[in-house]
Formats: sequence, C-alpha cells, structure tokens
Amino acid sequence: MNPHLHGPSVGEERLPSRPFSVYPVPVSRYLHTLSAALFYLMGSSFFVAYVLLRNDLGGTAPGLWMNVGDLPLLALGLLYGGLSIYRSLSDDHPSRPLAWGVGLPFFLLFFLAALANFWPVFSPAA
Repeated sequence: MNPHLHGPSVGEERLPSRPFSVYPVPVSRYLHTLSAALFYLMGSSFFVAYVLLRNDLGGTAPGLWMNVGDLPLLALGLLYGGLSIYRSLSDDHPSRPLAWGVGLPFFLLFFLAALANFWPVFSPAA
C-alpha cells in the first residue's frame, strides 16, 4: 500500500505538508545579509574615493569610481532597504503579495534613477 495515496498506517510518521527546502536559511535572510555586507563595503569605498578626490590623490580613478559605481550602490541600497522592510513585515512567513508590494516601488525608484542617469536630457551640457 502506498502511504502517499492512502495516508500513514498506524505507527508510521506523516510526511511533511510542505516540501523539504534545500536552503538552510530563508532566501530573504541570506539576500538581506549579502546586500548589507556589499552595501557597506561599496559605501565605504565611495567614502574613501571622495576623500581621495577632495585631497587630489589617486588621479582620475576616484572620480571615475564615483561616476561608474553610483547605480550599483543605489541598487544595493534599495535591495537592502527593501529586504529590511519585507523581513520586518513578513515575520519569516513568505508572502508573494507582500514581496510584490514592497519590491515594485523600489524597482520603479531604481528605474527612474537609471533613466535620469542615462537620459541625455539630464546630462550636463558639454
């Protein structure tokens, strides 16, 4: 007799109602920790680049880094902030509507920042 079709017999354990997760921690917690670490590392590098740029050290590399890395820093900051809000509201119970409700405004904010960064109307006149 197949226990999956007819239920457990006397003395047998029930199968878990949810499938086994291969992740030892929830993905949102892992991404939150990873984005926090990367955000702080990248933010610190921007601080160092600003100090080097203001003191005329390092040539053009600090200015180039501050021009190139602005959108990745914004993406990491939005990911870290969005996951912080999601995790504080979800109480470790995954919720797809909550993820969409938190993620969509952050994605739109990043899209607007990227649009402002690359659209020629907002670029300085040469």
